[in-house]
Amino acid sequence: MVVTKMAESESFLITFPGEWKVENHATKKRKFPSIQDFVRELVRRDMETMEKEEKQNNNNVQN
Repeated sequence: MVVTKMAESESFLITFPGEWKVENHATKKRKFPSIQDFVRELVRRDMETMEKEEKQNNNNVQN
C-alpha cells in the first residue's frame, strides 16, 4: 500500500464581478482546466516574483 501525504493547503472563497467572465477567460482563453488552477498559477507566479525581488533587494543592500 502506498500512502502519499498531501501538502498543507489553505482554502478561500473568491468572488469576481460577473462582467469579468473569469470562467471563460480561465478555461477557454488561457486553457486552464478550472478557475481554481488559473488563480493558483497567478498566485504562484506573484509569490515567485516577490521572492526574486526580495533577494535582489537584499543583494543590493549588502553591496
